[in-house]
Amino acid sequence: MKKIVFFLAFVFSLTVAAQNTTINGGIAGKQLYRSINVSKLSPTGGMDFITTQAISPDGKFVIQLTVASPDIYVLEFTDGAKLKRHQILTLKANDNIQLQFNSTYQNLQLTSATGSNEAVFAQRYQDFALQAEVQSKTFEQRYMAATTDAEKAQIQAEFEQFYLKFQQDTKRMLSTNATLLTAGFMAYSEFGRDIAVNKDFFAVVLKGLKTTYAQHWITKEIDLRMQQAIVIGSVAPEIELKGVNGETIKLSDLKGKYVLIDFWASWCGPCRMESPTLVKAYNQYKDKNFAILSVSLDNNKEKWVAAIQADGLNWPWHGSSLMRWNCPVARRYSVSSIPYSLLVDPKGKVIAIGLRGEQLLTKLAQVLSK
Repeated sequence: MKKIVFFLAFVFSLTVAAQNTTINGGIAGKQLYRSINVSKLSPTGGMDFITTQAISPDGKFVIQLTVASPDIYVLEFTDGAKLKRHQILTLKANDNIQLQFNSTYQNLQLTSATGSNEAVFAQRYQDFALQAEVQSKTFEQRYMAATTDAEKAQIQAEFEQFYLKFQQDTKRMLSTNATLLTAGFMAYSEFGRDIAVNKDFFAVVLKGLKTTYAQHWITKEIDLRMQQAIVIGSVAPEIELKGVNGETIKLSDLKGKYVLIDFWASWCGPCRMESPTLVKAYNQYKDKNFAILSVSLDNNKEKWVAAIQADGLNWPWHGSSLMRWNCPVARRYSVSSIPYSLLVDPKGKVIAIGLRGEQLLTKLAQVLSK
């Protein structure tokens, strides 16, 4: 009898711990989506599928989930074929969240969120990021339409100033909301590639997360990365990738040179805008013990090779796993956004991180113009 009572108490405790969470939503505009695939983000970077919920013809949907503890979820809106749009959302037990979206052929935008502080912040942050994306596209269009090198240089300089301010504003927004799991996840996604450079920012983020989500894997991951981060003065980890002709490209083969390790992709607009700076740097210093090792996050070899040729990236050290963000080298270097670069000295030690545009050229002039 005691065993039965204990078992019933155990089952009851599980029932209490895992509570129902409800998401009510609606989509205005073009009704392009038929269903929502719900998954939970895993510590390995993958997604654990949970359920699929149909969207009614008028755009309304209701999702009910059993949530035991706070976590990051992904809502994948799909037409059942190729069209997919994703919404990141932190969910907790007993949440009752209301979401409103606007749908166009180009985008699915979260326009309103109520019911939890996490959801409200997610909507605010996405509005902020969307405005920056629109401005960034404008720079890209101007750059592509420019007809002279002087025009392109001016646009690139303007973009660099815009990008620096955007980063500063992003950090301010995330650090002031660091007790929210959504803010912690976004901080890790945006700046996790160079935690060492942003250690003061992540110290604030980590302090906030530890007050509210101390046991969550995102908090533990940021803490671990801060301890293991590739920092200025540390030895750059080995890079070994296949080149465009199937040859092996290794960082250790370039030991004895100053090496710029550049993470990029053919599909990355800001990366392609940075190409003229890289070409200028290589042409100016290639005879002064300088090399560029380009690591592509492409998954299409033809587009990768075409971009190398189109941008005139005429150095021989191009490598890719053709696995996009799952590239083992990118993961080892904690790359979460591109373009991203590290400058390594002839002994293999990192001497600069995240240099772009004029900052890169200035640093190269300091170490190579001797």
